[in-house]
Amino acid sequence: MMKILVLALAALLPGCFLLPATHGSEAPVPFELGAQDFPGGDRIQIDRVLGDRGAWIAGMPVVVEGHYELRSRPAGVLFFGVTNSGAQGATETTPGQQKLVERGSGTFTLWLTMHPQGWPHITFYDPQAGGPFGGVYFGSGDNVLHDKTWAYNPPPR
Repeated sequence: MMKILVLALAALLPGCFLLPATHGSEAPVPFELGAQDFPGGDRIQIDRVLGDRGAWIAGMPVVVEGHYELRSRPAGVLFFGVTNSGAQGATETTPGQQKLVERGSGTFTLWLTMHPQGWPHITFYDPQAGGPFGGVYFGSGDNVLHDKTWAYNPPPR
């Protein structure tokens, strides 16, 4: 239910984000790209990552800025999440973690409070069905997923 509410708010207020109060005072965080999978010709480019003291620190906000190109569908939701195979149940989603986008290209700024473990990613999700259809993993050290073993949903025919 919360996911539907957040997606509805994103549709009504595109480009409106609730950024952490410290947004703008963060330092650049070094990152490397990991697994990328875009079966429909879409693209997500991460331009920079910002965080408290320039590091990946659990419990602190991390801000990601970048560009996207959406070709495979009329719309999608860009989502900043952390995949964690040891997590119990769903985690709460905040409005700053996602942005509703339409076919074409543009920029994004997304943020979340960093989890103590897991693999950060920016992923396209279908705004109707909710399933992922492309994304990129990134991070530093052991927090980068390099070998994704599952497939995203193919583009509609």
